[in-house]
Amino acid sequence: MTALDAVSPGPALITPRAAVGTVFLCFGLAIGLLGGSVPEIARLAGTSPEMIGSAFFGSTIAGILGQTLAGRVGGGVSLKKRLLILQLIAAVCLVLLFQAENAVALIAGLFVFIFFSASIDLVMNSEGVAVERALDRPVLSGFHGLASLGVGLGAIGGSYLSVTVGLTATAIVSLLVHAAAIAAVMSGTPDRGATQPAEAGSSWFRPSAALVALSLVLGVSMAGEMAATMFSAQTLVDQAPALAAYAGAGATAFALFQAAVRLSGDRLRALLGDERLIRVSLAVAFVGFAVITTSSSFAVSALGFAAVGIGTACIVPCGFAAAARMSARPAAAVISMLSLITGLVRIPAPLAYGWLAEEIGFAPAYLLYALLAAAALCLASFAVGRARSRSST
Repeated sequence: MTALDAVSPGPALITPRAAVGTVFLCFGLAIGLLGGSVPEIARLAGTSPEMIGSAFFGSTIAGILGQTLAGRVGGGVSLKKRLLILQLIAAVCLVLLFQAENAVALIAGLFVFIFFSASIDLVMNSEGVAVERALDRPVLSGFHGLASLGVGLGAIGGSYLSVTVGLTATAIVSLLVHAAAIAAVMSGTPDRGATQPAEAGSSWFRPSAALVALSLVLGVSMAGEMAATMFSAQTLVDQAPALAAYAGAGATAFALFQAAVRLSGDRLRALLGDERLIRVSLAVAFVGFAVITTSSSFAVSALGFAAVGIGTACIVPCGFAAAARMSARPAAAVISMLSLITGLVRIPAPLAYGWLAEEIGFAPAYLLYALLAAAALCLASFAVGRARSRSST
């Protein structure tokens, strides 16, 4: 595919760039709709804070499995076909999750939906990389900005719809969102043929100490993002039950501020460099989590979630770029290994948060993520500094 193919529709109805951008936006909308609806789903399913934490503990494992298997299975199928199949499955799974009637259905439904959503995440990023290479200029950060924008809009919409109209209405909206993504892929994503199955076999190797450290830093950021998206609504409901219809404001503030920073992320990287930007970002995220931990105010907590969005915006894009410089292996293989290692943080974090929330409350339990951000600061300098030194040799 040439650069002209990526910007000119040709026989397609929309460009490949517009198509994958729509997929990223719809992906964020679906995740946001779920995040904003969690309090209502949990209430109707009769689940406790600790049980919610257990549900997201399981979903984190599902996400890591989904990304890992999506990168190693289906090499004989094109990215376009995989996106279409996965979108259809995820649409059905999310509708069923909105109808969960008990804790078992909630945990199982969340596990399955996140598994397929994580698979979509990997495949749409692969398509985004293909478009970026065709254009020969950075656009991937903008795609991630669209996903963050979608999370923000979906979260406030999900909380409002689920409380004022009902979860069935939210489920219908989620179907429309997935339908839009499917239409975009069908209209503008070229079928580039099967991906190289040999590449999947190269994803296992012994990581360096620097890559492990960087992976843990990214794991903290990913865990914090998940907590801000999925636990913020319940936190705000706990603080102001009368404002339950607007509890998605926390995830919305988080996602919109994250989107704003990500849309200018490539310029920030050029200005500050990966190492400094990651460290500054972690410091901002720490402040955001500290604000939430000590807050008893709906508005102040929402501002804290906005700070977390700013702080986590560039850590993953910078980390992926730094990881690719740490090894001569293909970037896909390095990032796949990185994603696996992040599970050391991402898997236990929601379970620990759920336990803390049961003991001390949703907002104070964010102390866990503040401490993780502080620990990540200690690892960031070594990890990214090592990547920079390797790139100069």
